[in-house]
Amino acid sequence: ASVTISGKVVTIDTASTTLPLLPCQKYQLVYSMKCFTDTSPNQNWVAALAASAFYDFWTSCITAYSPLQMSYYNKISSDVQLTFAETVLPGTGNLVLTMLGEAAQAYDVTDTTRVTFDASAKTVTILGMYPSAYLCKGLTMQNCKGKPVDVSIGAGVILRASTASPSPSPLPQALTAQLDGSDYRFTLKPADLTPPTISVVSMYGVSESVIRVTVRLDESGTTYCRAYDASAFVPVSQSGTNVPTLHDCTACLNEIKTDANTADDPLLNFMGTSTYDPAKKFAEHEVDITGLDDKTFYWVYCFSLDVEIPTPNVVSSSQMLATQRKVRTLDTTPPSFGTFTCAPTAATEDSITVTLTLNEAGRAYCKVVNRGFVQPSPNAVIAEGFYADSADTSSFTIALSFADLLVMDL
Repeated sequence: ASVTISGKVVTIDTASTTLPLLPCQKYQLVYSMKCFTDTSPNQNWVAALAASAFYDFWTSCITAYSPLQMSYYNKISSDVQLTFAETVLPGTGNLVLTMLGEAAQAYDVTDTTRVTFDASAKTVTILGMYPSAYLCKGLTMQNCKGKPVDVSIGAGVILRASTASPSPSPLPQALTAQLDGSDYRFTLKPADLTPPTISVVSMYGVSESVIRVTVRLDESGTTYCRAYDASAFVPVSQSGTNVPTLHDCTACLNEIKTDANTADDPLLNFMGTSTYDPAKKFAEHEVDITGLDDKTFYWVYCFSLDVEIPTPNVVSSSQMLATQRKVRTLDTTPPSFGTFTCAPTAATEDSITVTLTLNEAGRAYCKVVNRGFVQPSPNAVIAEGFYADSADTSSFTIALSFADLLVMDL
């Protein structure tokens, strides 16, 4: 510790290594005779401090703060949590938050909807996630966001659960004032009035029924996406008349984010969310649009909103329309034969005609092998070069011709 004398003021600066002051303890300050002298030429000694004037004080019982002391950009939904050296209970009075230049906000220490006590963790918490006031109780967002906040706790507001205090001496059950003035100060995050910037990283079919969209935002946020069947939905950009809307409404037929309780919305919402990564400088997440038809083209749109409280900032309709992509779902199921017959081609001696149908548009390959030969591989069948294409499920034929046709199996 160091002692500094300036005129009539003596300041003792304690050091954690040489003179550590423990939390939640009572200390007494005294000085002996000849500890100080006056400034006269004779340097007269100061008498010892009288017993009646001994200075007793109690150290704060608070050992940790959240948000951190003198921290910045804290959300208005942040919990204000104080950790104590021992288990504490609610007393009488208020925990007080004061925004710079604004009236103090009082939180009754017994109001369990806003203030909680955790005996095992030894914490007292002012709950910040409390819509719609949050930590701006009694204030407008304009008068709250971005401002420094001072936390005050007066005498008797907090009680000790046990009075069996360790040495040097016991404390009373009712704690003295724990915080005052700017003893504990943090600053709230300024108001954000700008919606996120959305960038589509990729958009493609990952299965027969799912289109996956990967987006990046310049801040933490949530993205909603939806796909519209291109056979029925023709966007204005393609000389059509269909336009998606961001949110649901009574007259909305092509809303991206829907309300499950509206008559025009039998669908689910497809969404993803992520937190901004300071190292990467973006927030990235995926949105899987499910329940789609296979091998079908869709027009896909997305929009994003940030995590601003109490009202998120939403991208504009023009930003949503800029995400437009035409995407096709996959076809991972091979076609199957509906009918299959083969017969010698009429009026020929070296040709066989195969007549068949497929359950979808496709191409069929055929190969002829001698009776009793091993069944050929698919590649061997393709390599033979006899094939035909079908645009639908109707019957079509493949002619297999040979210069010298022997007895063969098909």
